[in-house]
Amino acid sequence: MLSERLLGIIRRYIEIAGIFLVVTIAFGIAIFLPPAENLPKGPITIHARPSYSDSINKTNVIFWIPEKNITVTVTFKLKNDNNTLFIYVMLPFTIQAYSAKPLHNGNPMLSADMGNISVTALTTSNGCSILNATLELNYTRFNFYIPGETVGIQVDMSIKESLFSIEDLLGASKTVTYTFFGDDSGVFTEEMLPYMGINSVPTINTPFIVQIELQPSYYFSNSQPPPIEYYIKQNNRWIMFSMDFLNGSYAQTLVCKFENPVLQSLRELIIFLTGISSALTVTSFLEAWRLHREKKDNMDHE
Repeated sequence: MLSERLLGIIRRYIEIAGIFLVVTIAFGIAIFLPPAENLPKGPITIHARPSYSDSINKTNVIFWIPEKNITVTVTFKLKNDNNTLFIYVMLPFTIQAYSAKPLHNGNPMLSADMGNISVTALTTSNGCSILNATLELNYTRFNFYIPGETVGIQVDMSIKESLFSIEDLLGASKTVTYTFFGDDSGVFTEEMLPYMGINSVPTINTPFIVQIELQPSYYFSNSQPPPIEYYIKQNNRWIMFSMDFLNGSYAQTLVCKFENPVLQSLRELIIFLTGISSALTVTSFLEAWRLHREKKDNMDHE
């Protein structure tokens, strides 16, 4: 009778140990598995025309993280000897939808007031894309201009993939990695050639600003290069970077990490519970083994 009761207790300890073991494995998977990586296939490249040394005014790239959108604007100093503006953007992402609009002194304008704008895009078999836009300025309106006046093109692109490159399983931390210019062998294909135009140049010799909109529940952690501004706009957190291409001689990679404080706390709690669960697993197995030895010793003395 005592032997059957002791055997039942041993089984119970083994069952408890099994439960805690499953919990420990589940928690371990959640916090110790390597993060998912989705690194871009190559760089982001932006070219523009007219390409006189002082014609391109500024480039601005915006990553709308929650919406998975990218906006690129290139502005030009207005001149009366070239009324055709052209840009192309090569991306290591798949473009799902796109649009373009003209800019005047940095502000979006109606095409009818600025001239004719056209935009086309291509997604290649390797999942990368190229988009170009041409703006034929209204010659009558822009034949005479004010010194310092700028015109430009803004393109908005909806992206299929996540704009994050590294995410842990819980989502407590996420990282974006964007390279601008450099080796484009992972992105470029000959299918893109008709979209590149002629006589366009990279926009790296002009002020090149990158802005990133964070997801509402995430905060900036660290980055390389460091940001020049971290601010709130319309209740969303934004980070701004000024890229430095060393006089157009080198590419530059932007790596920026974000963290969710709530999920970080959950991760720490899971680590704590994993320790407790591991201890209980070992304790339960040891107790079951002790009782098993006690039962065996009693049987040997009978």
